[in-house]
Amino acid sequence: MRSSTRARATALCGILAALALLASACGGSDAQSSDGPSTTVSTSAAPTPTPSPTATPSEEPLSAFEGRPQVQALRAYFAAVGQAVNAGDRTLGTVAPLATAAGLESTRGAVKGDLEHGYHWPGPEPFTPTAVRSSRGSATVSTCMLSTGWSVDAKTGKTVGGRKARSVKPILVDLKKVAGTWKVDAILLGTGDCASVTIKEVRW
Repeated sequence: MRSSTRARATALCGILAALALLASACGGSDAQSSDGPSTTVSTSAAPTPTPSPTATPSEEPLSAFEGRPQVQALRAYFAAVGQAVNAGDRTLGTVAPLATAAGLESTRGAVKGDLEHGYHWPGPEPFTPTAVRSSRGSATVSTCMLSTGWSVDAKTGKTVGGRKARSVKPILVDLKKVAGTWKVDAILLGTGDCASVTIKEVRW
């Protein structure tokens, strides 16, 4: 009887030992072995997002006629006049290439007061063209122009005559084409209503 019990116990111990060895072989140690080849998982880097191009808003044109060469010549003319006034240049040297002899003489009379008082222009004379007529080297640009109230007292930095001095009038500008260049020939008071016309100002 005792020998039978011992035999069963011995067999049970053998079974338990075998199970322990099996568990050790299947489970293994928690620590990785450095002997075997290590498996490297390759991960591709996420692509860097490309920023979407941002549209740069273009400046709104001063009028629907800005593409006309006569209007471009007039813009350049008034910019040159303003530069001459601010520089105190009574010869209007910057204006001469942009005006005929008659136009230059007319300009001298128009800016005489500003030059005598040392006034400055904060930018080119503001105007809005409303029509352009051209024929055989001559052109007329109809405008609504800020004819007074643009000059600034250089000492005070204030508009000469204050805001009440501002006056918009219909002005006609005659141009002549000389050697391929449009030049201001005369600036005349026109007729028409400028009440509904927007005058955009451009400052230096």
